[in-house]
Amino acid sequence: MDLFFSTNKFKLNGLSYSGFPILISREGKVVEEALDFCIAHLIKRGRVQSKKSWVTYGKALYQFFGWCEVNDIDWCDVGNDREATILAEFRDWNLSPEVEAFPQQR
Repeated sequence: MDLFFSTNKFKLNGLSYSGFPILISREGKVVEEALDFCIAHLIKRGRVQSKKSWVTYGKALYQFFGWCEVNDIDWCDVGNDREATILAEFRDWNLSPEVEAFPQQR
């Protein structure tokens, strides 16, 4: 998992968005769900106007999707066969004292 921030060549509806967070999977593909989320929440809703917030959103998504990737977890799994939900597992990992660097396996 890699996190990149776009150049002014990244355009939506003809408008450039430099510094926009884009996640790339280990297969080298854009993580479409993360991109769609960022477009909806950072651009279309218009509430998040600071590019510093774009960095924060990008890093948070990178951490979650990267954690899922490193641990071979499908983030869409509803978790019926799991002891805890994926989000709860991620939260617990994130709050654990052994978290020093990312990504780490659980």
